[in-house]
Amino acid sequence: MKRKLIILTVIVTTLVLIFCGCGGAEEEEPEKKGLEKGYKAGEGCMLPTNLCAYRSEVNVFPVNDVTLYYSFGWLYSIYPPEESVVDVYFVNLETETYHYIKTIYDYNTEEYCFTHWNEDGEYVDELFFNHTELLTIPEELFVGKKGTIRLSLRTEERSFGWGGDVHYYRTGDTVFLSETPIK
Repeated sequence: MKRKLIILTVIVTTLVLIFCGCGGAEEEEPEKKGLEKGYKAGEGCMLPTNLCAYRSEVNVFPVNDVTLYYSFGWLYSIYPPEESVVDVYFVNLETETYHYIKTIYDYNTEEYCFTHWNEDGEYVDELFFNHTELLTIPEELFVGKKGTIRLSLRTEERSFGWGGDVHYYRTGDTVFLSETPIK
């Protein structure tokens, strides 16, 4: 009888710990899914003249291989931007740490423009970028458990194009990304 009581106590205690969320459980990890932000007109803000967007089929990455497709450029018009030489950076918004990616020497060409008109010349809610490339966010920018990393376009004088804010939650060597801030 004493043995049955001990076994029953162990089973009940285990079930209580499992269903109450007790027993040293960590914070709940964000949902695993794909990502896409910045491909809708006015998504997150008024439509700027220089914009960055991103997409990925997954949102969970090893911290040393967080790679997304980034699209960026200027809003197509009869007046291209004055800037032809532009530096591209990733920025950790919490630490204000900049990581240089590359310099573009022909930014004011059609290769780097986007539009929100379809082939029939009609305004649509979707943005069509001429330039997309695969970029890896460096591991050293994932500082702390949570944060936000932005793609930034800069000249020597100023930052003028941005977007592609991706929010992260880091646990060990794994990074979960989200289009919206992680609570």
